[in-house]
Amino acid sequence: MSSLKCLHCGACCTVDTDIVKPSDVERWKAEGRRDILNKIKMVGDFPAGFKEDKCPFYDKNLEKGCLIEDTKPLVCRNFPLNKKHAMGYTKGKCVIFEKKYKYH
Repeated sequence: MSSLKCLHCGACCTVDTDIVKPSDVERWKAEGRRDILNKIKMVGDFPAGFKEDKCPFYDKNLEKGCLIEDTKPLVCRNFPLNKKHAMGYTKGKCVIFEKKYKYH
């Protein structure tokens, strides 16, 4: 788990959506979250991300930005691992590392 504090800017939510893992799908099935499961593209029995080009559960108008904060994908929960990971994944758009922000 990262010690960096996410600022919920949405940079990571608007890039690659190939973040859904089989463990996420199993959790959502157990939780009865058809609303989430219906937005996942599957290749056989394996999740291949969300059907949209960006996360369908990101809403920039929400304080935390995520409509499924309580059960978001594991990749999202652990993001970012470090500066290189955050800046590479978001193509330099992650605001955690801008001078005006501090991280722990």
